[in-house]
Amino acid sequence: ESIATTTLFSKTVNDSFSIFIKLPKNYKKNSHQNHPVIYLLDANVYFDIVADAMKENNSNSILVGIGYKDVFIMNTMRDRDYTFPKALPQDSFQISGGAYNFLSFIYEELNTYIDKNYRTDTTNRTLMGHSLGAYFTLYVLGQEMQNKHHYFKNYVAASPYLGYCNDALIKQFQNRTFNESSNQLKLI
Repeated sequence: ESIATTTLFSKTVNDSFSIFIKLPKNYKKNSHQNHPVIYLLDANVYFDIVADAMKENNSNSILVGIGYKDVFIMNTMRDRDYTFPKALPQDSFQISGGAYNFLSFIYEELNTYIDKNYRTDTTNRTLMGHSLGAYFTLYVLGQEMQNKHHYFKNYVAASPYLGYCNDALIKQFQNRTFNESSNQLKLI
C-alpha cells in the first residue's frame, strides 16, 4: 500500500481521510497547463493499480485517491461513507447512510484543497469507484443529474453493488426526472 501524500480532516464527516496523489509525468507546477483530475475511491486498495495503469498509458491526468488510515478499517468506513439511505437490517451494515456528508467533503473540502495546490482543469473531473464505491459513484451521478452545477464530468462505476437497501438506488433513478444539462455527463 502506498503512503498517503497527506491527511485531510473533514468537518462534514468528522473524520480524517488519507489522500494519495500521483501527478502526470509532464506536470509542471509553474506551467499554464491545467490537468484533468481523477478522484479514485478505495485508494488503500486501488491507488497503486490505477496509478501504474495511468503511467503505462502516459495519462495527462492527476490521480487523487481517497482512502482511510489503513486498509483494515476501510470496510467499516466505506460502509459509512458510500451508502445512502441508511441500511436495512438485512444489509448487515454496522454504520451506513453517510453518502451525503462524504460527498460534501469531496465538493467543499477535498476539491478546494486539490484545486488550490495543483494545476487542475476544473471542467474535467472524473469520479471512479468499484463495488460499494461504484454505488457511491452512481449516487453522485444521480445527485448531479438533478442539479444544475456539475463537479464531475465523467463517472466510472465498476461492478456497482446495486442490491444495497432493497435496490434503493435503482428505484431512485427510475423515479427521477433530470434537467437538460444532464446529457453532458458521461458514465464509463
